[in-house]
Amino acid sequence: MFNRELFIRTLPTRTLGREFRYLPRTGSTNDQLRKLCMEETLPEGTLLLTDHQTEGRGRGKRRWYSGKEMNLTFSLLLSPQLSLEDSGLISLMCGVAVVDAIRAGGYFSAGLKWPNDILISGSKLGGILTERFKTENGPAVIVGIGINVNEDSLQMPGELRLTTASLFTATGEIWCRETLLAAILGAIESYDPTRPQEILKAWESYCLHVGKTIKFHHGSTMLRGLFEGLTNRGYAKILVSGQERIFSSGEIEFDDFNN
Repeated sequence: MFNRELFIRTLPTRTLGREFRYLPRTGSTNDQLRKLCMEETLPEGTLLLTDHQTEGRGRGKRRWYSGKEMNLTFSLLLSPQLSLEDSGLISLMCGVAVVDAIRAGGYFSAGLKWPNDILISGSKLGGILTERFKTENGPAVIVGIGINVNEDSLQMPGELRLTTASLFTATGEIWCRETLLAAILGAIESYDPTRPQEILKAWESYCLHVGKTIKFHHGSTMLRGLFEGLTNRGYAKILVSGQERIFSSGEIEFDDFNN
């Protein structure tokens, strides 16, 4: 089980994670945290973590698989002063923070894929799902983060073993989930989404496909182009047939990861 005392002892934040809720098992941490927000007034930075998420989800209708007591599956309550158009910066900020923490732990191969995936050599290590909603105190954002930490990704069910990575499989070492989570929250708190330039610079430095040719799925359309980087709002800049195009959403597929 997750060691709450160790986590609190190593937590470097002022607000994030100071209100901590733990569930041994739940369907979705995002859903559960939103339910709690409807039942009581929770402070910004409230953390809800589970050791066994059974109905985790990613973007669209994708499911997020996580083995019991081996990974990190948690949600944070934030109240950023951002417009709807700028809210994608939250996902980028959290992705940067996750990579910051992993690299601080000694593993330097983790990187990012737009808009919300954490990767190792093209395989998915983790993902981020942000959901906006209204509360009595104004708009809020729940950020759900899932990271494969000590799961053996080679033993995952079905096709997941071909597309999924974990820190254990990559390094051959067991990682301390408590100190890793504390480091992630500390990294998130160090960034200010209303001053995005530091976030955008760090994100582009961690991105595994800046300057690379990608396939880009936008609705029912598939394009091929050069991923140039991000706009000030965190939108994707893609050079398609010599013309720069801007996208606020979509799905990237690597055309040639090593090009």
